[in-house]
Amino acid sequence: MTPAETARLDICNVALTNIGSKPISSFRDDLNGSDNQNMCKLHYDKAFHSVLGEANWSFGLIPVTLPIVTPSMVRGGFHLDGWKNMYEYHDHFLKVISVYGKIDNEYQHQRHINESSHNQRNYTVQQRLFIDGTGTNTHHQSVILCDIEDAFALVLSKTTDISKTNGTFRDCVILKLSSYLALPLLGTQTPLNLIAQFNALYKQYLSKAWIEDVPNHYVPKAKESSFITCRY
Repeated sequence: MTPAETARLDICNVALTNIGSKPISSFRDDLNGSDNQNMCKLHYDKAFHSVLGEANWSFGLIPVTLPIVTPSMVRGGFHLDGWKNMYEYHDHFLKVISVYGKIDNEYQHQRHINESSHNQRNYTVQQRLFIDGTGTNTHHQSVILCDIEDAFALVLSKTTDISKTNGTFRDCVILKLSSYLALPLLGTQTPLNLIAQFNALYKQYLSKAWIEDVPNHYVPKAKESSFITCRY
């Protein structure tokens, strides 16, 4: 197995152990998989992407140059809605953390990582109808509107490789997946308050998610819960 497959399997097995269910050996048996295997396949991606969108994870933060959108690229009128510039919002962006100019990018873009969510944003994200190179086909795409010339952005990029994440993120995925698996696999045998325990621990670990510029895979950990013990 690849490192990503091994990490994914380990996370599923810790989640299964959390609810008192049997671990699985692989995800490859698509036709005759066990209930545990099938439920992990069904809920793993949902848990992964749910956790990814709930914090500004250091492993996914990247500074990018924003490509300008010109009037010829958009059908139905080039509406700036009071802003000065329009930029492309790429599919690999999960969310934009901040938009800034050249001076910030060269000298101090790192400070934008810690931008508080309650601060007033200097940009907005909207949808526009884009025209392809032939001038016939169209598609909807998000754009970033702002007043900054030659803008850059700090974005949280989409990822699906668990092996490239960090420890706190994996802990959170384990807890989220545990809460998703409990009822489908245990049914009426689900212990009282078990899911509430998972959710409480999840909030605790999520609150420790780092958005500082620390090396990937390094996250200081407090007292570790038995619910998130995993080989990584």
